Formats: sequence, structure tokens, C-alpha cells
Amino acid sequence: MEESRTILLEQYKMYVELTDRTSERRLKTNNFYLSIISALIVGFLTVRYRLNDFRLLLAMAIFINCICLNWISNIKGYRSLNTAKFKVIKELEQKLSYACFDVEWKLLEEGQNPKKYRLLSKTEIFMPWFVISFCVVATVLSW
Repeated sequence: MEESRTILLEQYKMYVELTDRTSERRLKTNNFYLSIISALIVGFLTVRYRLNDFRLLLAMAIFINCICLNWISNIKGYRSLNTAKFKVIKELEQKLSYACFDVEWKLLEEGQNPKKYRLLSKTEIFMPWFVISFCVVATVLSW
């Protein structure tokens, strides 16, 4: 019996570490997109204000928006992956003596109260939608 609890605890620790690595990858992915988009926005604004070439501006806006849509897809994918990982952690915790993640989630009112906790995916998805809106408005105003 003691050996199975030790194995379970090791599995739990390993899975929590894997979940943390997934979160790190998520952050690096967001930083990657933010860097690419920032550089492209500089180019977009240069075309808009210096070159005044509407076709190039439109092509850049479409390209930037495609990258943003891919970014949104990545955010949703990481959200689904993290949700599944925390369900597994919760299930593992039911077999352990203390369910720290489950208690923490309950203290945060399971993400239902934005004053206590704002879901990361809802916060991070704002930026690509903002960039899409910016490109559409700037392109329309240049027409």
C-alpha cells in the first residue's frame, strides 16, 4: 500500500511539473507572436504613413490578421490542454491526502469572480483581437 502511494505521489509531482512546462511553453509562444506582430506593425505603419501604398498596406493587413488568427488558435489550444491537465491533477489529488490545486481553485471561486481571478486565456486573447481590429480600421481609413 505504501509503495503505491509513493508511486502515485511521484506521478503527481511529475504531472504537475509537465503542466508547469506547458504553461512556460504557452508564455514563450505568446512572446513569439507578440515579437513578430510588433515588427510587422512597425512595417505596417511605415507603409501607411511613409509609402502610402494601399495594395501593400492591404496585403500586410491580411498577413498580420492571418498570423493573429493563428495566434488565437494557439491560445485556444493551450487553454484546452491546460484544462485537461488540471482535470488530471484534480483526479490524482483525490487519491492523495491534500488536494492543494482543488482548494486553490475553490478559493479563486473557480474563475467565476473576475475580482479574484481572471482567466489567462480571456486576458491573453485580447491582444490578437486588438491587432486585428487595429489593422482593419487603419486599412479602411487609408482607403
